[in-house]
Amino acid sequence: WMTASNKINMEPRPESNNAALITIDNLDENTHYVYELRLYNSTTVVARGQFKTAPVPFKAGQFEYLLTSCMNIEAHKGYPDQPVWDHVLEKAPDFAIMAGDTVYL
Repeated sequence: WMTASNKINMEPRPESNNAALITIDNLDENTHYVYELRLYNSTTVVARGQFKTAPVPFKAGQFEYLLTSCMNIEAHKGYPDQPVWDHVLEKAPDFAIMAGDTVYL
């Protein structure tokens, strides 16, 4: 796992529906990273996450991925119970493709 204490300011972008977007360069291949999100100069962590970078290009390797599409959240009346996400966490794929209406979650 790679850890660093880099501080990056991300301003909401009106042209991107006020999403805060960032590109992180110079990451090592096939490496797990963890991150925390904080609002402004607060010490309160509002979210934590992790990701793994892709393996070395053009070198044989294995990976697992997940493909989801058009999950019917309307049937769950506000999606209070979606056990499929427990299975996603259990499988821990290397990456996920969320197509269709899933992106609106």
